[in-house]
Amino acid sequence: QLSDGKTVFKNNCAVCHGDKGQSVVEDWENELSDGTYPAPPLNGTAHTWHHSKESLLRTINTGGIPLGGRMPPFKDTLTEKEKEAVVAFFMSLWTDRVYKAWEKRNPS
Repeated sequence: QLSDGKTVFKNNCAVCHGDKGQSVVEDWENELSDGTYPAPPLNGTAHTWHHSKESLLRTINTGGIPLGGRMPPFKDTLTEKEKEAVVAFFMSLWTDRVYKAWEKRNPS
């Protein structure tokens, strides 16, 4: 799953979120001139870990536009298996401390 997720991430997400989930923009928290926000880091250094897996999958499906971003929806682009794999991949970039904090916020 991680290998598949890494491939999906590289082919669909890295252009905006960075090859290691670090974001391609240093000041990702600041609004762009068009009123949207750049893609945040997914490596555990931003707010991604605050969200449930369901919320992360919903954002992948519907895109970031409803949230003020530019990310297109991937509902019809990626399979469910690919979406699950990409979430597993970027979660694997998190430190143990961040992952444990995520688990605490999102008990099974």
